Amino acid sequence: MGKNTAGFQIWKCSGGFSYNGQNYEFSDIDSVAYTYNQKNHLVRGANAKNKVGIVSREGLKTPDVAEYTVLDCSKDVYLLLLDLFEKEERVDAFFIDDETGEYFIFKNAIIRDKPRQTSIGEEDTTTSFMFAVESFDVKEKIVNE
Repeated sequence: MGKNTAGFQIWKCSGGFSYNGQNYEFSDIDSVAYTYNQKNHLVRGANAKNKVGIVSREGLKTPDVAEYTVLDCSKDVYLLLLDLFEKEERVDAFFIDDETGEYFIFKNAIIRDKPRQTSIGEEDTTTSFMFAVESFDVKEKIVNE
């Protein structure tokens, strides 16, 4: 491995989504979780004598998932996401390492869950919520330096 083996670090990354050619970047993300659903497994016959097994693959019909915990998002962007969810519109969700250029992009994604406010404060100009997307078209770039 190269020098940068730590992977993505939330403090040096940008995240958001694109819709209709317009990028919307979240100013404050608390965390991002990815679930890549394809998995390799070993199987063998019922007599259980085969010590090597045969490789099978699971999750080919299940989309991958990205879940962002977004803090202090503008009300306008939050309302846009609610509208996109209701209309089942497609977005591209991205997460980019600003230092290395590494990224993942969930292209042609749907917003899986209705964006919900996660905390209630005294301000009414910003909103915190979970932004979750699903896609079969996930692009990623890992830099090996």
